[in-house]
Amino acid sequence: MMNLYLPYSLTIDGEEYAIRSNWQAIVESLGALQDVELTKEERIYVMLNILYIKMPNNIEEAVNQAIWFISAGQNTPKRKTPHLVDWEQDINFILSPITKALGRDPRADTNMHWWTFLSLYTDMGECLFTKIVAIRSQLAMGKPLSKEDRAFYNQHRDICDIKQRYTTAEQELLEKWGVK
Repeated sequence: MMNLYLPYSLTIDGEEYAIRSNWQAIVESLGALQDVELTKEERIYVMLNILYIKMPNNIEEAVNQAIWFISAGQNTPKRKTPHLVDWEQDINFILSPITKALGRDPRADTNMHWWTFLSLYTDMGECLFTKIVAIRSQLAMGKPLSKEDRAFYNQHRDICDIKQRYTTAEQELLEKWGVK
């Protein structure tokens, strides 16, 4: 089924639930799902609280509808895929080509729908971010990098490698051991 209309609510058990459909809310909810300080259940609860204006009773269906919305109505793969994008770490690299395509900074548009943002994101063309993701993909699949990509990776590991997140307690322990 084609998605010609932008949804501003999700149907759960026959009832419409208004959602925060703007791209900033969704990026914030994706960040919540990566918060190492929270349990899995807490991450889901925070994500749902960001997305839904009024929390549905059927949490399982609320999660399914949230996944459907975040993936722009597309079926998500059942198999595990490599983690190639970290929205918190990569946001500036993502915003730059979107700003270029729009002719303005999307951060100034607090009402831009997630699906509109995602359309711009998936069609950003060649840029620094797509180069970073291509390198991450090659490395995740265990494929060798070209000489040019290897040189880029060696020079820019700080932006190519997705940073490991630690809880506050883990970070304190690492600092005690002299590891940053």
